[in-house]
Amino acid sequence: MILHFLVSYFDMTNASENKKITVACGSDDKYGMPLAVTLYTLIQNLAVNTEIDIFVLSLGLSNATRETILRIAARKDIQLGIQFIEVDASVLKTFPEIGYLSVAAYLRIFLSVLLPTTCDKVLYLDSDILVRKNIQPLWDKDVAEFSLLAARDPWIANVSYKGGLHNWMELEIPQDSTYFNSGVLLINLKFWRENHLSSRLVDYVLKHRDELRFADQDALNAVCFNTWKLTDMTWNLIPLPIPDVSNWEESSLKEYVLANYDELRNNPAICHFSTKWKPWTPGFEPPFRKEWFNALKNSGWFSSGEFNYWLFKWNIKHYWKAFNRKILHRPE
Repeated sequence: MILHFLVSYFDMTNASENKKITVACGSDDKYGMPLAVTLYTLIQNLAVNTEIDIFVLSLGLSNATRETILRIAARKDIQLGIQFIEVDASVLKTFPEIGYLSVAAYLRIFLSVLLPTTCDKVLYLDSDILVRKNIQPLWDKDVAEFSLLAARDPWIANVSYKGGLHNWMELEIPQDSTYFNSGVLLINLKFWRENHLSSRLVDYVLKHRDELRFADQDALNAVCFNTWKLTDMTWNLIPLPIPDVSNWEESSLKEYVLANYDELRNNPAICHFSTKWKPWTPGFEPPFRKEWFNALKNSGWFSSGEFNYWLFKWNIKHYWKAFNRKILHRPE
């Protein structure tokens, strides 16, 4: 059973109009804080008078977290609506948990079912994201003839690459087909509904549960491999230090990264902390961590005193873990 909790500032019945941005995120309460940063940075980068609806797919977000998100999201010079959609965790009980990935990652494959039928298009954002620029240009991209628009994964050149689809040959997918990251997706909900993609994605996950490497991301790449459209990686940049690109094997991914290296390293539109090394993970220093911390501080998730106390405790853990890893060479 799926329960709907509505918290809205205005009538949302016209959400399908393209002039109004529609965004969806999914999270459990463990990711409440990073979700708040995602939404805060998203909203703060919007232009004045922007109209936007936000749907939050929730796996047990507490009332306190919801109230804080509503407070953080408030901005008087835009027209904003927020709707929380509670999903019963039992819906996902047969879905495999893989490594550090939460089952909340699978929520995006239900968007065409959970969102109102008035919504024909939605921008999905993971909850571990730092939005650095206005997402309007991404929203305005044409996806009418495609299932979705996504950026290539910077570490997986194609489906047959290490980390790509384990069963690409069985699925008869060309080995040089680009593999995309599912953290930022511009989704054509009308296409999904007409082609029953949510049902097909669920079937894929359950049938290939033992072959999944990146949960929903593998399912999306497998089911949508010939219906999706590529966008610039700046809209979904995983900000890990990029190794010496000149040593990469020849591929379109290598050519793209070389041509856009400075922009990707220094000024991406969206940073997506998709690995287990999050900016809030003590002991690691991913790029843009300070910027994420500033966003957390300014968001209002904590009061000034609470933030300082949280940061004090975080620094103790951070330097102790860094000492263990770098000096004592103790694995995590």
